[in-house]
Amino acid sequence: MSKISGPDTKQIQYDRQLRLWGDHGQKALEAGRVCLIGANALSTEILKALVLPGLGSFTIIDHQLITLEDCGSNFFVHPSMIDQPRARVTCELLKQLNPDVHGTYVDKPCIDDLLKQNTFDFAQFNVVITANLPLNTLVILSSHLWSLKIPLLVARAYGFIGTIRLQVVEHHIIEAHPDDTIPDLRLDHPLKSFVNHCNSVDFNSLTREQHLHMPSLIILYKTLQQWQKQTNRIDIPRTRKERDEFKQILEQLSHHSAYDASDLNKSLENFDEAKRVIPSRLVNTTIPSTINNLFQDRSCLELSNQSHMFWFIINAMKLFTQNEGQGLLPVRGEVPDMVTNTNSYVKLVEIYQEQAKKDCETIHNYLIDLLKQHNRFSTMSSNEAATLHELVHIYCKNATFLNVMRTASITNEDDSLKKLIEQIPLESSSDESESEVSW
Repeated sequence: MSKISGPDTKQIQYDRQLRLWGDHGQKALEAGRVCLIGANALSTEILKALVLPGLGSFTIIDHQLITLEDCGSNFFVHPSMIDQPRARVTCELLKQLNPDVHGTYVDKPCIDDLLKQNTFDFAQFNVVITANLPLNTLVILSSHLWSLKIPLLVARAYGFIGTIRLQVVEHHIIEAHPDDTIPDLRLDHPLKSFVNHCNSVDFNSLTREQHLHMPSLIILYKTLQQWQKQTNRIDIPRTRKERDEFKQILEQLSHHSAYDASDLNKSLENFDEAKRVIPSRLVNTTIPSTINNLFQDRSCLELSNQSHMFWFIINAMKLFTQNEGQGLLPVRGEVPDMVTNTNSYVKLVEIYQEQAKKDCETIHNYLIDLLKQHNRFSTMSSNEAATLHELVHIYCKNATFLNVMRTASITNEDDSLKKLIEQIPLESSSDESESEVSW
């Protein structure tokens, strides 16, 4: 007799965070390689928040020895450790928080000498984090990481005041995990398979149970069909008057000949739900301005062999919207919960997921063609090529929320600030003494 397999140790350990960012997000975290410069109180707390959920690896760069001041502010050190290398002590204690995380440290030479010698390989990291680093050192580090396109996170704390500054040449936002989203159901541009399914439903011939469990999505579309027929329109209700007309038709559909006198006094949950979700279901399906900006971005328009995979997929998605998508993004394939029975809900999920699968496959084919056109596909490893389909699926699932973020270089900001200060006229002491002061 075979045993039913339960969740593994990792799923149990990381259960709460997996609910937030899923398996793919956890894999990205476990692949993370972080460099921490300076093992002070602020930086070690930042690293602790990454080690506990399962960061891949970290390296601490710090040439300082532990002092009495550290013991008063840093949770990871105590007086018995005074005069010991701060990088080694904090590295060992942080690794104890999560044995799955690999940690190393560099305690000689100092960060300034490392930057001058230019022998340390910062390119091995996904991100570099600093905390309360002196400005002169920060500017040099900023310039070095900017040329390597390595993100730099600068944290500072002054008592109860703290700041975080991110320097990144280009950051691709794929899985944004927005808190509140409108379902991608497209009642204004219904899927053919969904229309066929709805057309097979005849409200006049439904049994009592079928009427009670009719999904609100089908109820809304059948109502929309009748409203469009009565008004000779092909779009969705927009004004308050049109919405009121729509609700009247919806109310008429809620009545059924199979109901007895006791049913008439009861609230129909599926029809109540249909009324409640009108604002989030009867919406125009459009391409967000952020996605249009990506389609017009220079990196998308001018692909090369060195382009990031993000821009290849964006270009493939653009080709899809111009052709098979008929001006729309790929279907996300998610159907929200609703009042209905299992079979009816599963049928709707199958309809939307099947279309999402077709759209994803089309974009995947466009992607392969683009990679071949730019001699990129032949240079990819077998593992990279094998993961392309999964990658396209993730992009399609989050198509509405894709974005790119670019920031300025801290080095350039420092130069601009110096020029601005030089332009400020300085008044002489004699002028200050003669100036009028209002009391």
